[in-house]
Amino acid sequence: MQNPKKMIYYFTVSWDGIDELTEGSVTHMRESYKDAIEGIKYYMEKYKLRDPYPTGLSLTTIDQEYSENLLTDKLKHYLMEK
Repeated sequence: MQNPKKMIYYFTVSWDGIDELTEGSVTHMRESYKDAIEGIKYYMEKYKLRDPYPTGLSLTTIDQEYSENLLTDKLKHYLMEK
């Protein structure tokens, strides 16, 4: 019986700046979808003075053989409302 591959959720929160020195982003990983969404919300709040926005959420196997984009327009809209 083959062991299931461990899955990791990566997310990125970004913000624009007036130049390359003031724009930026943070990327983190979590072990569950719920934790990834909570992480996005946390960093959106932490960097709220920079007008942050979610730019990535993906599900990836630990060996990176499989990856799927999970950041839909509907999810972006939901996260931006918070």
